[in-house]
This record gives sequence, structure tokens and C-alpha cells, in this order.
Amino acid sequence: MRNILKKLPNANYMTLEFVTALFLRVSQKSSVNKMDASSLAVELAPVVMRQKGDLRADFCSHLYYTSRGPSKTPGSASNYNANDLLFDEDDSYNAASQIPLDDGSPPDYGAIEVIQCLIEHHNAIFTDANETIWR
Repeated sequence: MRNILKKLPNANYMTLEFVTALFLRVSQKSSVNKMDASSLAVELAPVVMRQKGDLRADFCSHLYYTSRGPSKTPGSASNYNANDLLFDEDDSYNAASQIPLDDGSPPDYGAIEVIQCLIEHHNAIFTDANETIWR
């Protein structure tokens, strides 16, 4: 697996190394946080290894749109606060309709297995991983 990962661009390789190091650290505290390598892989594999053409990619654009803050241009100060975004005068608004659900898509067990393997064998895959010091 190490040889395959070495073919990634350096920035992608380093990002993957640090992200999986974080997942490993979280899994090492599973007695406290109840998130072992398997649980982390199930939850995070769809985020880390999103496939091209995956409808969940639309969710990313939804997050970008909703995470943008108020306009920074002068003179465009708004009298709205965060609660105004949650509660609209129109009671027909359904917030759940704005969040795409992926209930219909089956889990990608291959991606889950890869992420779990990266977490469990992080130090063996990333040979220089022992240099990472957690405080």
C-alpha cells in the first residue's frame, strides 16, 4: 500500500498522512470517545474517499453556500442575526428539505476497509510517522 500511496502528489500524500495520524490518535482514545478505527472508517470513508459522480458532492456545495458569512462590503450591514436564518416568517419552509440525505446509497465497503487499514497500520505505511509528536 505504501508504494501505491507514494505515487500521490506530495501535498496529497502529506495531507493523507496527517489526517490518518489524527484518526489514529482518536482511535487510541476509543475507551473514552467510543470511536475505534472501524467506527471512524465507517463515518469518515465517504468524506475522505468521495467518488466522482457521487451525488453527495452536491452536499459540499450546499455547505459552502450556507457557510459563507455576511457580505463584507461597506454599507451592506444587515439587521439579521443567526436566529433569523433558522426561523423564517414563512412557516412552510422545511429545513430538512435543504439537506440532501444519502439514505438510498449503499456504503462503499471498499473505501471503509481502506480507511480502516490506513488508521490501523498508519505507522507502518507512513514510515516517517514516528516523527509526529502529539502533546
